[in-house]
Amino acid sequence: MREIDDGQYEIVTDNQDVEVKIYLSDEPAGYVPLHWHRHLEIVLVLSGEVTFEYEQHQTNLTSDEFIILGSGILHRSENTANQSIVIQIPISFLSRYCINPELVQFDQMKIKQCQHTAAYADIVTSIHTMYRIYVEKDSCYQLQFAEYLMRCLYTMLKNFTQPQLAIEETDDQRLKTLLGYINQHYVDKLNVHDLALQYHYHPDYLSRYFKKKTGIALNRYIYLVRLAYVHREIIHTEKHIHQIFLENGITNIRLGTRLFEQYYGQSPHQIRKFHQK
Repeated sequence: MREIDDGQYEIVTDNQDVEVKIYLSDEPAGYVPLHWHRHLEIVLVLSGEVTFEYEQHQTNLTSDEFIILGSGILHRSENTANQSIVIQIPISFLSRYCINPELVQFDQMKIKQCQHTAAYADIVTSIHTMYRIYVEKDSCYQLQFAEYLMRCLYTMLKNFTQPQLAIEETDDQRLKTLLGYINQHYVDKLNVHDLALQYHYHPDYLSRYFKKKTGIALNRYIYLVRLAYVHREIIHTEKHIHQIFLENGITNIRLGTRLFEQYYGQSPHQIRKFHQK
């Protein structure tokens, strides 16, 4: 499970013995709202399908396909029931081997186009091997793990990075602050005009910039944050489903249910029944 604070910053606790975080993600169908972290993140899908959206780009992954996301990239995902290996590498680790690692970004289109190349296959094999080594933890596993991690990083940085561009730091930081506010106040009546005034944007500019950076309209994002909390409460509480929708800021139950089914693949009642087994 992902641990995300109220600012939509993903809290990453590294595995201290190997200095990075590696784990098997086993998730039901669902949606992860927009978030970011200070790690380079690699996700290799083992089964099912996962779709990542970031800065008006979309990448669909199925078995043995991966994505590499640089530090600070705002991203969200939708998925069918799936298993994936996730590796998150802290910027402090990368800084030993490359200049300005926080600015390193990856060309997702090139990664997709190179799926049948030796470099792509080598990364997939390295990720599988790293996970096996970490689970088995044989004698000297840390050295073995480091060997494949370095090989994986070298192949990624050599083949799939894109030129470093100037980052719109001020707007990016304000946008992340805005996301935090939405996540804390999603139950309230939020709209583009009031949020724009609060964060010193023109409403039209905020709408365009938010869509450019996230690939989703601001009003739709607010709704999806509410649905994420609805989904959590359906699974973890026994409250009446109608009450859950209302308490999370969704008053149009019919629309909320339709969108819930669209993003989670099942009705709220089906989700609750599945998790009560």
